[in-house]
Amino acid sequence: MTRQGLTEQEEKHLLLLLEGDVSDIDIEESDGEIDLQIPDASNIPDYTLPVGENIGVAYEVDEKSVDEEHYDAEDDIPLSLLFQKKDSLPQADFPIKKKKTKYRWRHKDIDLVVSDCISKFSDPPDPELTPLAYFKYFFDNPLISFIAQQTNLYSVERTGNSINTNEDEIEQFLGMHILSGIVKMPSYRMYWGEATRYSPIADTMSRNRFDKLRNFLHLNDNSKMKPRNDPEYDKLFKVRPIIDSVRANFATIEAEEHNCVDEIIIPFKGRSFLK
Repeated sequence: MTRQGLTEQEEKHLLLLLEGDVSDIDIEESDGEIDLQIPDASNIPDYTLPVGENIGVAYEVDEKSVDEEHYDAEDDIPLSLLFQKKDSLPQADFPIKKKKTKYRWRHKDIDLVVSDCISKFSDPPDPELTPLAYFKYFFDNPLISFIAQQTNLYSVERTGNSINTNEDEIEQFLGMHILSGIVKMPSYRMYWGEATRYSPIADTMSRNRFDKLRNFLHLNDNSKMKPRNDPEYDKLFKVRPIIDSVRANFATIEAEEHNCVDEIIIPFKGRSFLK
């Protein structure tokens, strides 16, 4: 199919539709063609757009030239009367639409931020601390002593006799677990086996003593644990002394100039009863 352009007469009719009062146009059909009877546009009053915030939403009707009954409803107002007259700004009877605020991004230079470090930091330790010294900084002697006391208490509650452990033995017990995480075997008993014996662990403590400490190791007093229906019930009561002590020791570390930001800054969005 080919598209045909508008004739000169149709173009004039279209311009009058866009500019004049077309509410009184009579449309007659004859022989498949539409005949537009357009009134004289010279009698249309002079209406212009208002100047202000509510452009195109405030209307004025000339009382002398417009019939009130014909223009009571908003839908009956002619296209030419949707514009306001120059002289006055009357209020409309129908709701006025609010002007929407539009935001626009603009290219702008970023403000200069001073990132120089002006804090004073202590000098590094001289001589440098050993790995054991760094570990004892967080797992300090009061914490290890507390673990030994709670382990003895728990063994008495279970068997009626104390296993009589002390701080030195608890330190050895913790060191053996750290070392077993480096030199791994399918079973912890293999560290004392004839074919798989590992001297740094086997020579530190006997297997039976290691088993006994594993059975009675305890970190808090069960008699102080509150029931689950208590509002102050702590789900981490069993390890609460370790958490509080290690966190307090971490808080004493002096901040440094250069720091590494890890993924821990990302909020945890999973499901956990400890959250």
